[in-house]
Amino acid sequence: MYFYLIDFKCFQLKNHHKKYGFDVTDRIKIVYEASARLNNAIDNNESIIKNETLAIEITKAVPTNAATADVDEENIKLDVIKA
Repeated sequence: MYFYLIDFKCFQLKNHHKKYGFDVTDRIKIVYEASARLNNAIDNNESIIKNETLAIEITKAVPTNAATADVDEENIKLDVIKA
């Protein structure tokens, strides 16, 4: 499931970069809301996710401008903010 999550995040981040005019090398902050199972996957792989997405911070909270998707049949809401 973790690899699906990384793929989803990278896909969503590319869309956010385009949508908000971010440069692909910009550092970002990720805000997400997810199921307990996805929360565990993110917590257990936070450093890898940060490296893959250039995120300086990953926060569990209600995202204000969220993209929503299903990952392994579980829902996740994701927002990306330029750091």
